[in-house]
Amino acid sequence: MRELAIVVALCGFACAGCTEANPSYLGSPQADVPGGRRDGPGTSPEAGVPPDDRGVPTPDTPATCPDRAAPQVNAPQSTPHDRFVLRAQAPGAKEIEVAGGGNVAKLPVSASGGICLEIPIAKGATVNLLVTAIFGDGCRSASETVTVVQQEPQPKNLALGKRVMSSSSSGSGSPAVVVDGLYDKAFEWSFFDIDALGYSCDNYAWVAIDLGAEETIAGLKVSYPPDPNFAHYLRCWALYASTRNNPPAPAANNQAWSLVVEQKNQPAGTLDITFAPRRARWVGVLMYEDAGSGVNETFQVTEIEIFGPAVVAPFVGCQ
Repeated sequence: MRELAIVVALCGFACAGCTEANPSYLGSPQADVPGGRRDGPGTSPEAGVPPDDRGVPTPDTPATCPDRAAPQVNAPQSTPHDRFVLRAQAPGAKEIEVAGGGNVAKLPVSASGGICLEIPIAKGATVNLLVTAIFGDGCRSASETVTVVQQEPQPKNLALGKRVMSSSSSGSGSPAVVVDGLYDKAFEWSFFDIDALGYSCDNYAWVAIDLGAEETIAGLKVSYPPDPNFAHYLRCWALYASTRNNPPAPAANNQAWSLVVEQKNQPAGTLDITFAPRRARWVGVLMYEDAGSGVNETFQVTEIEIFGPAVVAPFVGCQ
């Protein structure tokens, strides 16, 4: 049989779409009362039956029983959605209690001993729950702790570990360090460039990355060495894309490449932008001007990341 499926709102555990076997919902945590039992719907502290002379709780007195294992709980550690699914199994139990956010709900289990809940979660929030099985004799199992974090979906870095081509550089090593995902080494490009009339975006160095297949791109991130006075960042730059398998070097006047985005006065700090999605097999970054002075344009880059759009699988609830 299917598990009992219930939609639960943690704000007071309001019930939407409950089955006929409607669980008990409490607006505040259940409090310990004399006799070792806890408050529940339709009861009062005076209704509790104290333990007998041997100290054994009566069936009306919920108590933690070491021989009753905690429920088997299945829930994600994180979710990009506004809710998540919690499944719990406790064969032989009468109810499964879910507590969190100052609220407690007791949910009757199905014939197979399980429940399934869809629990809302706010953007960026963390939900902490305790899940406990309650048996017909009043015994409570050990509790299972569940923590779920709502996280926005992270786009994939399509450039990681891919083939890199570039114009000549003044540094040693391979330009492949800019796609190794480590951020610990910088690759340097430098060229002679006298701007007789001041700041301009004319001559450039370039780096091109083969994504390996045609992909949808939607973001660019360029990282630099951690220097507060760093001046060798991309102040004037442009990003181009090509859908060809083997295009020539990227250039503004080459029909094999199309302009994606450009910036002529980029501020200092990590370059991190998104743009309208488009298709590309190759991406090319043209580096025109740094923020330094002198007759050379010099760029030191630790990592170049090309992101696709964030993709979120559809939410699958209790079925």
